[in-house]
Amino acid sequence: MIWVDSRYRIGTAANLNNKSGGNKSAFALFGGVRTGPISWLAQAEYIDDKSVQEGTTVIGQKQLASLVEANWLIARATT
Repeated sequence: MIWVDSRYRIGTAANLNNKSGGNKSAFALFGGVRTGPISWLAQAEYIDDKSVQEGTTVIGQKQLASLVEANWLIARATT
């Protein structure tokens, strides 16, 4: 789900995979804002992976991931 405006955007994302080898799920929040020629983007994600195995034992893994970036508009394209 995402809300978009000319100055900002904010949204969520989810992914659920249920398999016999183990379940994997990921949930994310992301957003962006424009400040003049620079667009700022950020995302935070939580991942729960129960498909990671060690031998015959499912050990699972939980992760947090994040990203922040800035994109600079140097020049507009002309046609």
